[in-house]
Amino acid sequence: MRVETIWLGLLLLLGGCSPASSLLLSPGAISLSGKVEPFPVSFVSLVQDHLGLRRQLNLQVSYPRNMISNGVMDPQRWYVCVRQPKDRTEVVLVISSGKVKGEISGPAPYLCDGGQYQVLG
Repeated sequence: MRVETIWLGLLLLLGGCSPASSLLLSPGAISLSGKVEPFPVSFVSLVQDHLGLRRQLNLQVSYPRNMISNGVMDPQRWYVCVRQPKDRTEVVLVISSGKVKGEISGPAPYLCDGGQYQVLG
């Protein structure tokens, strides 16, 4: 029992050491909080404001999904995937506290595949 407790403690400590941990934890990350930030009702306008001129590129935005937060006791955050169907370019936008807090470029099939998309107008 003691060995399992030590391993769990090490996993929790090392979880914050990855370079991308400030925006996105791995799918297997640990979250002890059952809370979720409020749903970003105005996610389309948040995305449009964040993208600026890039929004004119015939982009699609996914319906928001929640993701694990930075800390094990923090509420889950939301993210949307923005893609250009022509060349399948994807960008993940992390939404927290009603603002776009980060952008992760590159293919993210484990986050974006199977999402419900709409044209970003």
